[in-house]
Amino acid sequence: MKKLLIAATLSLPLLASAQNLLTNGSFEFGLSGWTVTQSPSTIFPVSTVTYGTLPGAFGEIVPADNNALNQSPDAVGSNAAYFVDDNAVQTISQSFTITTGGLYNIGLSIYLPANGFANAGEAVLTLVTPNGTETAPLSALAPSIWFGSNVVRTLTPGTYTYSFQLATTGGVSKDILIDRAYVAAVPEPTTYAMLLAGLGVMGLVAARRRRD
Repeated sequence: MKKLLIAATLSLPLLASAQNLLTNGSFEFGLSGWTVTQSPSTIFPVSTVTYGTLPGAFGEIVPADNNALNQSPDAVGSNAAYFVDDNAVQTISQSFTITTGGLYNIGLSIYLPANGFANAGEAVLTLVTPNGTETAPLSALAPSIWFGSNVVRTLTPGTYTYSFQLATTGGVSKDILIDRAYVAAVPEPTTYAMLLAGLGVMGLVAARRRRD
């Protein structure tokens, strides 16, 4: 029976997770892979923060990304990108290439530290992805919660840009962290069918084992 169970386990399809077309989308290697532009010259350039440790976000410990809507193939790591400067425009971006047209998941996770949210100066985030341009003032968002979104878009072969920008409008302004930025192909339905078939085999083996 053990041999049969092992054989059934090996028969399960190995689901290769979709590749994140963004390099270092989880910022585990700092800002490597991203083009960073900042103007005017900034006092606090874009950086990365390590979860659960100080100094964190200006003395506030940042919890690990637990955004349930995030569909990134990347696991939750240890770092997030941190935008914190005042009276500045800070942008990170990178280009990626689609070689096979089809459906793609696109998104990221966002976190506003409570201490930065309490600052009076407004800050506006702009996200430019293949699903379009989204702009929102940080005062319209909630602090101390990881949130974000996943959208599905049909992309044709070509080169695209994924860009995130924070523009502060004066005074001591709000700040923001982002993590698990991604563009990844949506798995085909046949892949799910193979998985369900494999799980069905496992169920039959388990039932047979209980009878034995």
